[in-house]
Amino acid sequence: SNLYMGYACLWYYDKHKHVQGLEAVLDMAMTQHCYRIQEALLGLAANFPIPLLGPLMRAVTFPRGREYHVPRDKQRAEVARLLTTPTEVRALLTQNVFVSKSETDRVNQISRAVALACQADGYLAACRRAKRKPTAEEQRVIDEAEALRELIIQVDAFETLGGSNHRAKWMDATWTVGPLDKAAASAH
Repeated sequence: SNLYMGYACLWYYDKHKHVQGLEAVLDMAMTQHCYRIQEALLGLAANFPIPLLGPLMRAVTFPRGREYHVPRDKQRAEVARLLTTPTEVRALLTQNVFVSKSETDRVNQISRAVALACQADGYLAACRRAKRKPTAEEQRVIDEAEALRELIIQVDAFETLGGSNHRAKWMDATWTVGPLDKAAASAH
């Protein structure tokens, strides 16, 4: 499956190589797939049922030992930045995601929050560098981003389940672990 996924990544990159930053995503994906393929082959060699053939397989396939490693933190950080900020990569990967026009929809809220939070972060960084307070417009964006963030992280609380109180009698346990009654105790 990792061979197929690696090929799929290469095909996708070939079709969209004009997108700035996509090469970092491809590099991380291929690093991960090559590592998984290597580990699968090494696992096969380690568990091969014919004695001495497993170590021979390992020596032939990986004569210098493990060549591939999991993606580095620097790679992961770069891909995370590309996916969590308004970039061409994010636009490409989210172009077919349905986003409702309803402002109460979570996907809509998150979609709007990404751009707004990045803009607010830029304003806050500029204010810190200049050691000044935000302008009225900057403060409006910062407050709007904070309000949207607060709205997104709220957890839904349901007092009722299926139209009835979730602590209703039907939710009580129907069995208990307690002392045996006298008839059952005398049978033993």
